[in-house]
Amino acid sequence: MSNKHLMIVELAPEHAIGLQNTPLARDALYIQGLKKAIVKLHSTDVDVIVLDFGTHGSPSQANSPLDACRQLTAASPNAKIIAIGATDDYLAGQLLLPNVYDVLAYPSDTQVLPYAVQRARRLQQIRLHNISLTKVRPLNELIPGMMSSDAAVRRIVKRARRLLGHNLRILIQGEPGTGRKTLAHYFAQHNGQRPGVDPSQLPPVAMPPIISCNRYTRGIDIEVIFRKAATEYQGSGQPIVILENVEQLDPTTQTELLYLIHNSETRWKDVNTLPQVISIASPALGNRIVEGQFRRDLYDRLGQVHLCLPPLRQRGDDARELAQWLLNQSHQDNPEQPRMVLSDDAVVAITRYSWHGNITELRNVIHQAMLTTDGVVIQAADLGLPAHETLPPVTIKHARDEAERDAIIRALKDANDNIAKAAITLGVSRPTLYDLLAKHHMR
Repeated sequence: MSNKHLMIVELAPEHAIGLQNTPLARDALYIQGLKKAIVKLHSTDVDVIVLDFGTHGSPSQANSPLDACRQLTAASPNAKIIAIGATDDYLAGQLLLPNVYDVLAYPSDTQVLPYAVQRARRLQQIRLHNISLTKVRPLNELIPGMMSSDAAVRRIVKRARRLLGHNLRILIQGEPGTGRKTLAHYFAQHNGQRPGVDPSQLPPVAMPPIISCNRYTRGIDIEVIFRKAATEYQGSGQPIVILENVEQLDPTTQTELLYLIHNSETRWKDVNTLPQVISIASPALGNRIVEGQFRRDLYDRLGQVHLCLPPLRQRGDDARELAQWLLNQSHQDNPEQPRMVLSDDAVVAITRYSWHGNITELRNVIHQAMLTTDGVVIQAADLGLPAHETLPPVTIKHARDEAERDAIIRALKDANDNIAKAAITLGVSRPTLYDLLAKHHMR
């Protein structure tokens, strides 16, 4: 659904005031006829509707603009309506409905209209801001164990679903606690699934071997796990091996792993026993490549597909919503215990905290607050969050980065994740857009 701030509706075009030639109409949707306006409102959100009910009016015509206001309210319940036209006290009184912000008389109040629109818009901004501060939207469980209402996370999970059934090496990047293992386990649990197959009809799949890599991990250790996975796997798809913390591998092991992958592709492909490698890495992997501490060719081999999970502090309202969900879930699991809630200052503290430990840290903080709080209302002090870990003041660079990231998200959404179309919308080349995606950990 698209969004416009202002819609101007001519109830009777033949008697209209003629607002299409005013500065107010430059960025507005201009609709002639009530029926067309109703249809448009089914696909467009607007903040303010200006109803032009004409230069001729009388008490006998009161039902026409009154019905129009009611129909516009039904089609767009959150929009504020400003009615303008030839009127008298009787008609103005009839039009004072809950969603009607003001009724202006033509021609005496025509010059007041821009100011009325501005005030109505400001009222809408305040309303939306209050909703953002107080409303906890229900979270969506995108995959088992991963809940989010953030558009970037939803897009990543959508990509992940499309990868099911394809034997591709997948590199999952993100900070610890963002759900990297959860996403890797999702691929393992749905191994062998094809589009259109009901997951409940698939036999249970044992968890694949996980290699927690460090600088002491040797190439032979990885090779043994590869061979074991290939020979012991009993599922319907390809065997899977999960490599965790691959950025910590030393240069020698990196070379051995690259050689192993290259040889396994040529040696095992004919017998269809090549394990599918799912690698997990932190954002530090990019710096290690730049510093020459991690092989770029191995990075390309491990990442036939990249999935980058954003940190919790970049997921909009997720921190606040997850905190409330954890409280609700605890009450559902233990109904004999009273339901605990967050105070306003606790919500603000959660929103402003940087959450370097991401969802894992949030879960620990909420659990300890539930155990140590006196009463049922958790205050900010009960969370025990260090003041120096709050998000820093917004700088020009931070504001630019946020605006850049928002523009990319909006362009990708409008282009249905088509990189070429999104690049055209943003006015950059495709390689530049890929670089921007990597910069903001959105690949």
